[in-house]
Amino acid sequence: VQQQALSCITKISGKDLKSRMIEALPLVDDRLKIQIIMQFGQVMGENGSEALLDVLGARNRFHAETSTELIVKICIALKSSPSEKAIRVLDNLTAERQSYGPSDPIIRAARDTLLFLKPRYRRSSQSTHMEMNQLEIETHATITSSRAESMEQLEHTVMTLISQGEIEKAGKRLFDSAVTAAQDKDFSTAELLRDKLIEINPLALSEVIRLGEIIDEEKDTSISNHHIAVWSELYEKMSTDEFNALYYAMRQEHYHRHEDIIKTGETEPSLFFLNSGFVSLTCPTGTRNTFLKKLQPGEVIGVSQFFSVSVWTISMTAQTETQMNVLSREKFKPLQADFPELESKLHDFCMQYDTIPELLKMAGSDRREFPRYSVSVIINNMLLDPYGNTGKRKFKGEMVDISKGGLCFSIQISSKENARLLLGRQIITEITLLNGDILKCFGTIVGVKFTEISTQIFTVHVKFYHTLEQANVNQVLNLEI
Repeated sequence: VQQQALSCITKISGKDLKSRMIEALPLVDDRLKIQIIMQFGQVMGENGSEALLDVLGARNRFHAETSTELIVKICIALKSSPSEKAIRVLDNLTAERQSYGPSDPIIRAARDTLLFLKPRYRRSSQSTHMEMNQLEIETHATITSSRAESMEQLEHTVMTLISQGEIEKAGKRLFDSAVTAAQDKDFSTAELLRDKLIEINPLALSEVIRLGEIIDEEKDTSISNHHIAVWSELYEKMSTDEFNALYYAMRQEHYHRHEDIIKTGETEPSLFFLNSGFVSLTCPTGTRNTFLKKLQPGEVIGVSQFFSVSVWTISMTAQTETQMNVLSREKFKPLQADFPELESKLHDFCMQYDTIPELLKMAGSDRREFPRYSVSVIINNMLLDPYGNTGKRKFKGEMVDISKGGLCFSIQISSKENARLLLGRQIITEITLLNGDILKCFGTIVGVKFTEISTQIFTVHVKFYHTLEQANVNQVLNLEI
């Protein structure tokens, strides 16, 4: 009956379908909960996340035969919810399941989601509270509100002047307002008004050019002398336009002493530019953390994660009050069309500070838990969807090396951006042994590296969920292409 009711809701709900499914989630049986989560789980929004957490809170009442699958599906669906509550609930869940060991599917799903959620929650927390006191918050809210109102009034005034045929007067109002916005360092509004000016009066080229100059001048004066002094070497490698574009694509982040900035295993494709303060880098070695280095102002971290594709292999913690500029891959990508040489200039600068591989080797043979063996074998691979279901399509790759804990294979991929989409994906690798048996290895992609031979040849690095027996590794090593 519940299945029929869901089918009916699906047919008649239209644009309200998602909200109807959220309402149904706590009411239906466990099998239908799984069905709803797989269909809507990662697009439910804030209300859906609350519903998922409420359902997870009642896990003691789940049926035994569906309990593990349902909890795993909820953990995976919560990847779209970087909230403090979701992180707290998943942390509690992993602590509750410790006795089951690291191969427990619930622990694995919860930890994978936490490694995805925690850096995003840190970033969102930075953007929402920058240590403003209550008066500053109220002032900011008042300014934001008044700007929105003044923009509405401006638009109404301009449209009225245009309807009266007063194009030049409308353009003058837009010009003056754009100058004011630029002087207030509200560059997005200034550029919006400049574009509106050329839209209503294509002949006002001199005014538009002058506006562009004013905006650039104000951008130059808004960058602090301290920032320019710290990053003078980077500044010298770039044109003024390139440096300004890079600066305004960054976000500022502030950290207190002992506050985590990034943790080992997390996914965060960003470059961190240290402006002030000191930061410690550590890595796990066995059961303890090993200190690697103290970062000082003027240093950059995150080269592999930003320019290649990799989870973080080190942790970063503020030693003092710390201020950083952070450049995400998402914000950097749009700049490449206007500044095609920017990435190579930035890469050359950052490579001077990429000492992490050497530091990790010094910490203990690159911290590999198991020895790796080189081998050249053709293998079949299948990517899984977010809920662990296999697709129909297999793709071949050439294995480069293997260990009891993971493997690496090379593959041709059409673009770097497509390669980035592989990070964090679950994968099954099939290896045909000499006796005809197929060895299936289940793991997650923890890195994708670009080779020097061709920009379309990549090496994909996989970490197994279950450790292989040495006998299985030996069987693979006996293979030949």
